[in-house]
Amino acid sequence: MSTATITRGNATRSERKRRYLSRMVTMRMEGLQLYQPLPAAEEFHCSAKKIRICRGSNRSSKTLSGAAEFARAVCGLDPFDKFVASGQGLVVSEDMDHLGELWSKLTEPGELKMIRDGRTNLFRAVRFDRDDPLHLDPYDEAYREKWLDAPPIIPSRLYHEPSWEDRGRGIPRLVRFKTGWKVLFRSSEGKPQKGAHYNLVWFDEQLNNEQFFVEARRGLVALNEPPRHIPRMWWTATPQITNPQLQDLDESAAGGASHVDSFKFLIKDNPYIPDPEKQAFFDDIPPDERLARWEGEFALSGRRIYAFYQPMGAHGCNAFPLDPDWTRYFVVDPGTDKCATLFAAVPPDESQVFIYDGFVVNQSNTQKWAAEVAKRNTGYAFEAAVIDKRAGRQHQMGLSISSTAEEYWQALIEAGVTIRTQGATKSLGGFFPGSDNVEAREQHLASQWMQKRGYGPFANTCKLQIFRGVIPELDHQIKRAHYDPKTGKRAGKNKVGAHDLLDALEYIAAFEPGYHPPERVLVGTIRQKPLTPVEHYRRKHPHQSLNLGEIEIG
Repeated sequence: MSTATITRGNATRSERKRRYLSRMVTMRMEGLQLYQPLPAAEEFHCSAKKIRICRGSNRSSKTLSGAAEFARAVCGLDPFDKFVASGQGLVVSEDMDHLGELWSKLTEPGELKMIRDGRTNLFRAVRFDRDDPLHLDPYDEAYREKWLDAPPIIPSRLYHEPSWEDRGRGIPRLVRFKTGWKVLFRSSEGKPQKGAHYNLVWFDEQLNNEQFFVEARRGLVALNEPPRHIPRMWWTATPQITNPQLQDLDESAAGGASHVDSFKFLIKDNPYIPDPEKQAFFDDIPPDERLARWEGEFALSGRRIYAFYQPMGAHGCNAFPLDPDWTRYFVVDPGTDKCATLFAAVPPDESQVFIYDGFVVNQSNTQKWAAEVAKRNTGYAFEAAVIDKRAGRQHQMGLSISSTAEEYWQALIEAGVTIRTQGATKSLGGFFPGSDNVEAREQHLASQWMQKRGYGPFANTCKLQIFRGVIPELDHQIKRAHYDPKTGKRAGKNKVGAHDLLDALEYIAAFEPGYHPPERVLVGTIRQKPLTPVEHYRRKHPHQSLNLGEIEIG
């Protein structure tokens, strides 16, 4: 072998060694390698629970912690080995602009800061003082002018060119990572993909379309993943304008749920922000926004319509067999997709109204619905039935000459349901009309049924009593109901999900069912002659003198 060949060979090995060392130095300086979580974030990263929420104030590092968790997962660098080696992911943010900010946070330099260490002369992350976690390392604090932008959290060598939603604005739609991960990026202002399976989901800030949560939760059901690599979700948000599902998850974590963890991040605990800046930020926050933006607490609780609802306290009771001498009612809310039904019972002293049962079925199947009502029509007749007045008067797209209420009423007759009295509005069949004044219904339920009575024989008790555990979705709907900060009115279905059972509860509350001795069931006996307006008034107001000026003829 010639000397030249050996020289070339040695030069090649030397060049390889130099490149290898250079690459190792570069990798050690990559953002994800430099990242050092704050104490609260360390607990978040360690948790192996299926769902984790990071709520907190502005500038508290919660989004950075969520971004680092995402990067660790898709780059195959999670130190706790919580994720599969490759899988499907979903990232959802508030809107397109915010989605672009998330991608920038992940892939552009400067999200972290680094400094050349005074002892080793090597670059490292700017770090907090382990002896005083609320402040920076004294050396790093003293030499702020030496801070440099650290490389991106996710280096470009680990992902392919994204499929762009908007390339000019830096908004990705689909990103394939060289580890094998495939991740969808979506704005919550759009529509979620249905039927997809995900190995990770990251929500950041509020969801404008909460169906993203519903579909993502379905997609996180484990298929063939090993137990330590089950699909996982985390949600980072300042709960200033929050989603009810986020608060539900936080309450589940507080209640000891085995699959949910909740972590709180606060700006006052962030050592990377100087104390004078923290104070200036606090002073600039309007007082009514400090609860969410400084303390990281749920602003929604201040906008909840029924914030004082206590299913395990004043407004709930354990289920028990109803006395056959009690009066029974039911109320129907026939929505566009589903039909919600609740059943109420009133004891002879009219001390309380007990919501003892309920169900939801497909709205188009009136026979199935009537059969479910018939199952609960045992022993004694229902006194009356109430229906959403507006929905009850509608017709099915010109396919029927009968109104929705008339079709439901006919289904009850065919199913043999016994109802003692009926309303006087022809277009509603035999149903009594449920009030379509949303504000009045809410006010009545809140002030008359949920507030503790201050005097009389029923003092310190609430009129409303819901059987615990029988209709769990009703509990969720009551808790989720809140006012939309933009309109001042109750948030619609796209903000809080279904509210049909809550509507039904409001209808029966506004109707104010009273006690009337029940009649024994005679199959199929529905009173054919409706109540007159005077009879109806006397039945609803048995202890009041008759005032014809107050009677509303249906």
